[in-house]
Amino acid sequence: MTAASPSRQSVSQLKGSIMPMLKVQAVADTVESMAATIVRTARDKTPRLCDPSGNAVRQVAFARRFIPRVLFDKILQSPFGLA
Repeated sequence: MTAASPSRQSVSQLKGSIMPMLKVQAVADTVESMAATIVRTARDKTPRLCDPSGNAVRQVAFARRFIPRVLFDKILQSPFGLA
């Protein structure tokens, strides 16, 4: 094995870290919904500090209010192998 070629273990680690991101992107909100939120916030007379855009973000924000911080962090980090 040469220094330039990645080992099989590093390739499998890379696949393991990329797959959760691809799953998140598959259910992510559209660019149009993000743009609509930005325009709505920009036109608002009293804009909010945090203005969630899309269902997934609203669900996470809702869960954040009721789940303890340590548990919430573990849930978010587990798909990426960080927990």
